[in-house]
Amino acid sequence: MPGLEKIHLEDALEDNPQTRSMVSLFEQDADLLREYVEVLRSHCEKVLNAQKELASATSSLSQHLRAYENQRFPLDTDPDSVLKTTLKEFADTLDEVSSLQQVCAAQLGDGMLYPINRFIDADLSDIFTMMEIFASASNEMEQSVTKFCKCSKKRDSEKVRQEVNEEVYMATKKYHQTALHYYASMNALQYKRKIALLEPILGYLHAIRSTFSVGQETVNTPELETFLTNIGTSIQGVQTEMGLETQKTVELIDTIEQQSKHLYYAEPPSDMPYIPPNTGLSQKNGYLFLKTKFAGMVTKWEHVFVYTLGSKLMTMSKGDLAGSVLLELDKTATTVPLENEDRRNVFQVTNGKKSVVLQALNARERDEWISSIHNIAKDIVANRSLTRQCSKDRSSRQNTVEKSLSASSNTSSTEGDAKLNNPASSPSTPVENLLLETPIQFDLFSPAEDRERSQSMDPPEDSTSDKKSVLSDDSGQDNSNPSPFWEVFAVRFLGSMQVQKDRGDYLVYQTIRHIMAARAIHNIFKTNESHMVITHRTLKILDPSHQAIRAYYLLEDVSFWTTHKENNRLLGFITRSKIDPESKPSFHCHVFEAQPSADEICTALSKAANIALSVLLEKTLNSTEDQNLDSVADPKNSSSPEQNENIPREPDKEKSKDADLPEPSDAI
Repeated sequence: MPGLEKIHLEDALEDNPQTRSMVSLFEQDADLLREYVEVLRSHCEKVLNAQKELASATSSLSQHLRAYENQRFPLDTDPDSVLKTTLKEFADTLDEVSSLQQVCAAQLGDGMLYPINRFIDADLSDIFTMMEIFASASNEMEQSVTKFCKCSKKRDSEKVRQEVNEEVYMATKKYHQTALHYYASMNALQYKRKIALLEPILGYLHAIRSTFSVGQETVNTPELETFLTNIGTSIQGVQTEMGLETQKTVELIDTIEQQSKHLYYAEPPSDMPYIPPNTGLSQKNGYLFLKTKFAGMVTKWEHVFVYTLGSKLMTMSKGDLAGSVLLELDKTATTVPLENEDRRNVFQVTNGKKSVVLQALNARERDEWISSIHNIAKDIVANRSLTRQCSKDRSSRQNTVEKSLSASSNTSSTEGDAKLNNPASSPSTPVENLLLETPIQFDLFSPAEDRERSQSMDPPEDSTSDKKSVLSDDSGQDNSNPSPFWEVFAVRFLGSMQVQKDRGDYLVYQTIRHIMAARAIHNIFKTNESHMVITHRTLKILDPSHQAIRAYYLLEDVSFWTTHKENNRLLGFITRSKIDPESKPSFHCHVFEAQPSADEICTALSKAANIALSVLLEKTLNSTEDQNLDSVADPKNSSSPEQNENIPREPDKEKSKDADLPEPSDAI
C-alpha cells in the first residue's frame, strides 16, 4: 500500500542514528495506537453489553406484560377483557423482538468485538514483546563490542581475543535477526492498523443491518400493522373520552365547590342563606362526637362515623373495617337535645335500655339526626302494625277461599281468584314478606346434620323406589336411566332466611340486602367454596374436598330464582318445604355468591326446569287417569289454590327464572 512509512531492513545491521530515530517514531506510534485501540475496545464492549441488556430488558418487559393476566385487580376482574388480550399480543411481539436483539448481540460479539480483541491480544502484544527483546539484544551487542575493544595485545592472549570475537559474532547475529523481525513487524503494524480500526465498525454495521433486515420481515407485517393501527385508534379514543370526562369532572368540581361553601364552616355565618334541616330523612350518616366515660369519672369525646342501618344505629371508628351496633332503634327509641352539657349541639338517643350522648357539628346536623331517628322509630311501629293487619287479612281471605272450595270445585276457583285479586286488599310490602324475627343461617348443614335431615325427609315406603331412582339419576351411576341434564358451578354460601312468599324479584333483593347487612354487623367475612350440582330432578350443594352433601333440594321444591339487579355475582333462590302433607309449606330464601357470574346458574336452572316439566308432562300423558291429565294440562281447573300457585309462570325480568313445578302430591 503506497504512502506508508517503513523501516528499511537493509539498515538493520548498520544501526545508524537515522534508523534508530525511525524505530523510535514507530515505537511511539505503536504505543499511542495501543492506548487508542484499548479505549475503542471499551466502547465496543459497552455497545455489546447494551445490546445484551436491551435483549434481556425486552424479554423481561414481555414477561411482565404476561403477568398482568395473573394479577388480581379489584376493578379489572373480567378474564376476557380487551386490555388483557392486547397486552398478551404485545408480549408475543416483544418476544420476537427480543429474539432478534439476542441474535444481534451474538453477531456484534463475533463481528465487532472479536477482531479488536484479537488485534490487541495478538498483534500489539507481540510488538511490545519484540520491543523488549530488541532492546535486550542491542545492549548485549554493545557490551560485546566494548569488551572486544578492551582486549590488550600484551595482557590478553590470542585465545582470549578469539573468544571475545566469538561473543561479538553471536551478539551481533542475535541483534540483526531480532531487528529484522522487529522492523518487519513494525512495518506490518501500519497495515494492521487500518484492519483493526475498520473491521470492528464494519462488523457492527453488518450486525445492525442484518438485524434490521430480519426485523423488517418479522415486524413489518400486515397483521401487525393492522393491530398497531387499531390500538393507536383505541388509545386516541380513550384520550378523547378522558378529555371529555376531565372537562365534566372540572365542571362538576366547580359545581360541588359552589354548592359546598356552606359546609366549609362548622356553623355557617349569618350573612349566608339559611338552609333549614331536612326532617323527612329515614336514614342518616356522618361524623359525630360520642361521649364515653372511663371508670365512671373521666369523660372522653371520640370522633366516630355514625350511620343508620335498618333499625340499628351503627358506629365505626377510623381504621375499622366493619361497623358495630351502637344502639337498637325500636318503637321506644327517643331523641332529645341536651342543653346542660358543656358542649353545643348535643343530643341524647335512648331506647329504654341504653342511652348514648352525641354531638353534631352544628344545629342543622343535630336537628336532622333527631328527625331521622324519630322517623325510623315511626316506620318500625307502622311496619309492624301493617304486618299484623296484612297477616289478619291474609288469614281471613284464606278461610273464605277454603269455605268456598268446600261448596263447589267449579265455583271455588272463580271466587278464590276474585278475592285474591280484590283491589281493596292490602298490598304486600317488603317488611311483610321478610320474617325479620327468624334467625339467619350463615352456614350450610354439616355432613352429619345432612344425613339426619335426609333421614327425616325420607318418603313413605311406597315411594322408596322412586326416591332411589331419583338419587341414581342424579349421581349418574345408573346407566340404564342417565340424567338428561347435569351441571356443576363453584359457589359460596352467604346465608338463608325464612320468607313468607315463594316468588318475587324484590323479595330476593331485600333478602340479599338483609343477609349482607347481617354479615357486616356480625363481622362474618369468611366463606367456604362449595359445588352446586344442578340436574333435572335435584339441586345439591357438595363439599369440594370429599363431595359430601351439604344441602339437598328437589327441583320441584325450588320455586323461584334470580340474580341481584346491581351485582350479578349474587344469586338467590326460594325453596318450599313441608313438615307433613297436611301442613302449610314454609319458604326459605338462600343466597349464594357465584364466580364469575350467577347468570349461568339461572340459565342452568331454567333448562333443568324445562326438562323436568317435559318429563312430568310425558308421564302424565301416559297415565290412564283423566282427572290427573286435566289437572296438569289445564291448571286453571285445579281444585286446590295451592296447586294454582305452583303453576310455572314467566317472571318479571329476563334473568329471573321460575321452575315452579307441581308437587307430586298435587299432580298425581
